[in-house]
Formats: sequence, structure tokens, C-alpha cells
Amino acid sequence: MAIKVLVVEDDRNIAMAEYLFYRGKAEEAVELLDQYIDSPDISLRYSAAVLTIFASISHGNAKKAEHATE
Repeated sequence: MAIKVLVVEDDRNIAMAEYLFYRGKAEEAVELLDQYIDSPDISLRYSAAVLTIFASISHGNAKKAEHATE
């Protein structure tokens, strides 16, 4: 799996969350992304927010999606 070759752990986690989302495991993806929602790194924070919004909406959790936009 190409995700394993990513050197930076944060990049691996974001990539894994994307993988989980596209494999139909939205809840697991959101759990993994939670640690990045308030990240000082804007690229991690925005990646986590966008994926959390999509995963939460697809799983029927509008409150979680709303929290990701704050």
C-alpha cells in the first residue's frame, strides 16, 4: 500500500483517513482525523476538515460536519 511509504506520520494519517473514507469506513476516518481538526498546520487542518465534513455527512452526522467548519 502506497500510504506506508509516506515518511511523515501526519501525512500517512491523512492518507489513511482518505483511504478509509473511500472504503466505506467513514466513522474510522473521522476518528483518525479528529486529532487534526484544531491543528496549527493549516494544510492538515483543512484536509481533516474537508474529509470530516464529507465523512460525517455521508454517515448522517451533521453535527460533526458542522464542528469541522468552525
